Amino acid sequence: MIFVTNASDIGQGCVGAPGGQDVGRSIRHFSHDLRRRGLLEDIERALNEGVCVEDEVRDTGSTTFFLRISPYRAAANGDVIEGLVGRPGSGHIEGVVLSLTDISALDPVRSRLRQMSAIVESSGDAIVGTT
Repeated sequence: MIFVTNASDIGQGCVGAPGGQDVGRSIRHFSHDLRRRGLLEDIERALNEGVCVEDEVRDTGSTTFFLRISPYRAAANGDVIEGLVGRPGSGHIEGVVLSLTDISALDPVRSRLRQMSAIVESSGDAIVGTT
């Protein structure tokens, strides 16, 4: 999980290099192997418009991930900065949280579902299954 501040820099408490070496570094200086056009634009949109972006993406090794980019908001009262991820109208946007979840285990299941759906759709007769 990565926290990007409103200055497009890496914030405290994110996963990165040991010892917090990436804190304060611009997100634009990070390389990645995600096959997704417009990733930086999505980060900017979440930051500026407060929208949550969710999508399925793949990396160059064909691993499938669920991508979520959420606004990170300050507490509404402004006294203490507490992370309220993705709650519209709950305070000033301090940055965004970017998370990737490996969902590659779903690929074989989806393939089998497509195969079974094709069999059912192409069958002219009733299909009876036994368990």
